[in-house]
Amino acid sequence: MGDVVTHADDSATLAAINRVAVDVQALRVDLTSRMEHLVTRREHDAEIRRVDAEARHTLAALMTHETSSDARLGAIQQDIESGEQRRLEAQAAQVERRRQDRRYIATWVVAAVSATATVTSVASVIFGH
Repeated sequence: MGDVVTHADDSATLAAINRVAVDVQALRVDLTSRMEHLVTRREHDAEIRRVDAEARHTLAALMTHETSSDARLGAIQQDIESGEQRRLEAQAAQVERRRQDRRYIATWVVAAVSATATVTSVASVIFGH
């Protein structure tokens, strides 16, 4: 009678199958979770590599910008200094022109006063006042 399965044997076999099914389901859940973590870990590592590459690129761009900005700043400062020098030279030339203009005017004023005095003296001698 070993070939005949009794109801009690069916129940025990069914319970064992159900336990195996539950164990397989638990293993499936565990494996799925592990695979998700593995994928998540790979994605995380890829994201870290991407962020690191972006940080290196940004740092290189910053260094390039700082180098070029130092050069531009130097050129601007040189332009300012040369402009300041030209302004001072123009100011000195303007002061010198004003001084020469005052001398020229003073010379003509003295000459006009002298001429007027001479004409007045001659007229008083001639007309006898």
